[in-house]
Amino acid sequence: MDTSRSPRVLIEGAFFIHHSLAKVNRQLALSLSSLGIDVRIAPYEKPGARDRAVDGFEALTKLAKKKVGKPDLIIRHGFPPNLCPGEVPIILMQPWEFFVAPEEWVRFVNEHAAGLWVNSSFTRAAYVRSGVDPRKVRVLPLGVDGSALSPKTAADPELAAHPEFKFLFVGGSITRKGIDILLNAFTQEFRKGEAVRLVVKDTGTQHVYRHNNWGEELGRLASNLTGPKVTYIARDVSEAQLAGIYRACDCLVAPYRAEGFCLPVLEAMACGLPVIVTSGGPTDDLVLHGCGWKAGASIANIDQLAGLESPMPQAWLEPSVPDLRSAMREAFEGRATVTKDFGARAARIASENWKWSDIAPLYAGRIQQIVGSNQGGARMAKDPKISLCMIVRDEERVLDACLSSARPYVDEIVVVDTGSKDKTKEIASKYADKVLDFAWCNDFSAARNVSLSHATGDWIFWMDADDTLPPETGQAIRSAVSHADEGVTGFVIPIQFVETSEPGAVRVDHVKLFRAGEDMRFEGRIHEQILPSCRRRGGDIVRLNVVILHSGYDTSVDGQAKKRVRDNTILDLELIERPNHPFVLFNVGMTRHFEGRHKEAVKYLKRCLAAADPNESIVRKAYSLLAVSLSELGKKDEALATVRKGLEIVPEDPELHFRAGYLLSDEGRLEEALSHYEQVTKADVDGFFSSIDMGIITYKTYFNMGNICRNLGRFDEAKHWFWTSIKKAPQFLPSAFSLFDSCIEHGDLDTAFFVLEKVQQVEGRSENWAKMVDRHAEAAGGQEASLKVLRQLSDGSPESRSLRLVLARKLLAKGKEEEAVPVLVELAEAGSAEANYLLGVHHIRLGAFDKALGLMRQALVLNPAHEATKEQIVNLERLIGEQGKGK
Repeated sequence: MDTSRSPRVLIEGAFFIHHSLAKVNRQLALSLSSLGIDVRIAPYEKPGARDRAVDGFEALTKLAKKKVGKPDLIIRHGFPPNLCPGEVPIILMQPWEFFVAPEEWVRFVNEHAAGLWVNSSFTRAAYVRSGVDPRKVRVLPLGVDGSALSPKTAADPELAAHPEFKFLFVGGSITRKGIDILLNAFTQEFRKGEAVRLVVKDTGTQHVYRHNNWGEELGRLASNLTGPKVTYIARDVSEAQLAGIYRACDCLVAPYRAEGFCLPVLEAMACGLPVIVTSGGPTDDLVLHGCGWKAGASIANIDQLAGLESPMPQAWLEPSVPDLRSAMREAFEGRATVTKDFGARAARIASENWKWSDIAPLYAGRIQQIVGSNQGGARMAKDPKISLCMIVRDEERVLDACLSSARPYVDEIVVVDTGSKDKTKEIASKYADKVLDFAWCNDFSAARNVSLSHATGDWIFWMDADDTLPPETGQAIRSAVSHADEGVTGFVIPIQFVETSEPGAVRVDHVKLFRAGEDMRFEGRIHEQILPSCRRRGGDIVRLNVVILHSGYDTSVDGQAKKRVRDNTILDLELIERPNHPFVLFNVGMTRHFEGRHKEAVKYLKRCLAAADPNESIVRKAYSLLAVSLSELGKKDEALATVRKGLEIVPEDPELHFRAGYLLSDEGRLEEALSHYEQVTKADVDGFFSSIDMGIITYKTYFNMGNICRNLGRFDEAKHWFWTSIKKAPQFLPSAFSLFDSCIEHGDLDTAFFVLEKVQQVEGRSENWAKMVDRHAEAAGGQEASLKVLRQLSDGSPESRSLRLVLARKLLAKGKEEEAVPVLVELAEAGSAEANYLLGVHHIRLGAFDKALGLMRQALVLNPAHEATKEQIVNLERLIGEQGKGK
C-alpha cells in the first residue's frame, strides 16, 4: 500500500432508511471522512428506495458515487451479514443481541475476517464464549451527535403540551426489546388519574419489524380511556424530530431481553433523561452509578433462531417485572429531585464519553493499525489487554465454572498450579494460555507473583478458583480499563460470599484489577495484598459498582478442617517472621474469632490495635471483631466500651454503630440504640475498604429499628422500618412477621393483608401464611369468620397441605372433630406427621388404642424427633399391654 495517502475504506450496509444500523453507518462514514479517511459507501438500498429525509442524504449520496481505487479495508455492518470472503482485509462490524453467536458467523470471523468489531463488552463476551479468537474481537462503542442530541434541544411541542410525567420507549415494539414487559409493568403499576404517561416511539414498522410488532396492541392502549395514558408514535421521524421526542419526555425505559448496544439509551442520556434498563446487558457499559436504574434479570434459555443456530444453547435476559415496576415508581415519585439529578448526570456522562467526535478517532486509529498506515492524524484506538492470573491446587470441583465465566472478558489466562493431584491442570489447559508449576512453600504471595511475572497484559485481574465472574462484572471490567485515566492504578471489586446477589451477602473489598508492572507484587504469606504496591506506585484506586461471586466455597466438614490446618500453619510462620505486624496480628485474631476461640481472638486483636496506625483499613474491622468476641465471652460492658473507642477513631463506621445498637438494645437502652442504628442508615461504605455483611447496612438494621420502635409504642415508625426492610430483602421473613403482628395489634388490617401477599410471594401457601390468614380473618370477623375463610381457601386450593392442616387444627380447637377428621385422614395419607399424630390423639379419645398406636408409629417415622409422639407411643404400648394382661 502507498503509505503517503490515507487509507481507502469501503463501508457496506444500509444508509438511507430509518433504523439504528443505518444511523450508525451514516455517522461512521461521515465522521471518518471528516478525519481524512478516504471513505466510499456501498448502500444495500437501491437508489429508488432511499429516503431523502435521512440526515446527511446529500453527503452520503456523494460517498456512494465516489470513485476510489481498490480499498485497503472493507467494513461490513448490516443484517444479515455478508459472509463472502474478499481479496482485501474485511472487518465484520456485527452486533449480536443474544448470549451465543451463530456458528456460521464464528467460523467466518476465525477463518476469513481481519477482525470483528462489536459495540459493547456484552457482545464481545458472546462472541468469545461462542469460540471466536479473542484476539480478533475489539470493542468499539457507538456515539451520538452532541450538537443534535443535548439537554438544549427543543422539545417536541405536541408531546410537551401533555403535563404528565412521561416515560419513553424508543425502538421496535418487539418481544426481544421487552415491549410486553414494559406494558405489563406500566399498566400494573399505574392507574387512571395518576399524572403519568407512557410514550412509545415505534421503529421499523415499515421495514425490519413490520411483520412482528405490537402496534395493534399499542394502538388499543392509546385509545383506552380506563387505564393510564399511552401515546403511540409509529411514523418515521428525522433525527431532529427524534431529539425533540426525547426532550419532551422525562425518563427512558428499555427493559430489553436482548440488545447489542441499545442506542436509544445513549441518545436519551445525551438529551438529559435518566434511564431504566435491564441489568446484565450491554447498557452496563453506559449506565453508570447515579444516572438511572437497572431492573434485575435472570438468564433464560430460548429456542435456537432458524438460520442462526449457535454452537451452544441460546439464551437471553428475562427482566423482572416487579423490579421494573419499582424503578418506574421510584422515578415517578422522585421526579422533582432524584430523577432530575439522574438526568443531569446522564447528560454529563454522554457528553464526556460518548460523542461521535470522540468515538470516531478510535475507529480511525484501528483502521490505521490494520492497513499499516499511521498518517491522517487520528489517534490510535485504546485497546488495553487484560491478563487473568490465578493460583490453583486440587480445584477440579470448581475450576471449570470459574474459568468459563472469566474467559470471555480477558485476553490472557495464566494459571500457576501449586501441586494438584486431581484434574485441575487438565481443566486449566482448556482455558489458559499458560499453565505453570510451582513448588508450594506456604506462601500465597510467592505463588501469585510467579503468575504476575508470566503475564503480558497491560492490566492484571486475579481471582480464586472458587470465584465466578457475573457477566455484568466482566463487562464492567472491560469498560473500566478502556476508559481508565492515566492516573488510575487499580480498581476495587468486592468479593461477595454467596452464590446469588442477596442483599445480606458478606462483601469483602479487594483490589482485583490493577496495572501491570514489575513494581506490582503481592505481599504476605496469607490473605495476600496488592494494595501496598498500589499505594507505593501512587495514583487513584477506583471502586467498581459490581461484585465477584465467591460461589464455590467448600463448606464441607473435611474441607473446612483442611483449610484450618493450612491457614494456621501459615499464620504460625507469619507470626515467627513478623510477630508485631498489625496485619499479621489481625489475620490471627480474625481466624481465632471465626473458629470460636474468643479468648485468643481478644488477645491478638488487642495487640493488632496497639500496633496499627489508626488510619489503616483493618482498624475498623478489628474493633468490630473484638467487640463481638468480648460479647461472646460475656464481657458486655467491655464490648460496648470497645465499640465506643472504635467510633472515636472511625466515627462513621456502620458496623460499629450496628454493634453499639445491638449491645444497647440488649441492655434496654432503646433510644440510644436507635440513634446508633440511624447512623447506620446514613453510611456510605464506598469511601473505604470494608469487609461487611451488607445486610447490616440495609435490612437487618431496618428490622432492628422496627422492633425498637414497636417496643417503644411508636407504631407508625415501626411500620415504616419493617416495610423498608421488606422492600430491601423480601426473602427475610422476620420483618414481614413482625410487621404483621404489629398491624394486627393496632388494627391496621389493610397493611396486614399486603404483608400476607408478600409472604405468599416468598413462601407460597406455606404454614406461616396459613396461620397469618387465620389471624387476619379472626381479627376482621371473629373465629367463625376465620373458619369460613379457611374452608373457602382450602376448597379452592386442595393441594395446599399447610392450609388444610391449619383448618384442621382450628376445627379441633372449636370441638368440630367430625369435620376435622376427614381433612386429617387426607393429610395423613399424603404423609403429614402432624396429621397422623392428631388422628392418633383422636383415636385415643375414642379408646381405639391399637389404631392410635399405628398412627403414632407412622407419625414418628415421618418426624423421628417429635418427643410428644414418643411419649404417646410409650403410653399406648403400656395401655395395650395392661389390657392384654387384664384379659
